[in-house]
Amino acid sequence: MANKVYSFTKVRKQRTKSGVYSLVIGIDSLILLAFLIGFGIYKSGQMTGMICLLPYVSVAASIFCAFKTRRDMDRMDVSGKYLEAGYRVCLISALMHTGIFLIGVLKVIL
Repeated sequence: MANKVYSFTKVRKQRTKSGVYSLVIGIDSLILLAFLIGFGIYKSGQMTGMICLLPYVSVAASIFCAFKTRRDMDRMDVSGKYLEAGYRVCLISALMHTGIFLIGVLKVIL
C-alpha cells in the first residue's frame, strides 16, 4: 500500500476556441467544394488555374484544423464547446475533397 500515491488535486481545464474555428473552416470548405462542383459543371470543366487552386488551400486548412482539434481533444487540460464537432466536420470535408480529387484523376486517366 505504500507504493500507491493518491492525488486529489483538481485539474483546471483551459477553454479553447479551436473547435469553433475548425467547425467554421470545415463548413466553409464544404460550401466551397459544393460551389466549385456546381461551377465546374456550369463551365464544363474549363476553369482557370487560380480557381482550381482554391480546393487545395481549402483541404489543407481542413486537414490542419482536424489535426489541431484532435491534439486538443487528446489533452486532459483542454476543453471546448465544439471540439468533437469541429474535428468531424473537418475530417469529412478532407475526405470529400480527396474523393473528388481521386474521381478527377481517374477521369483523366480513363
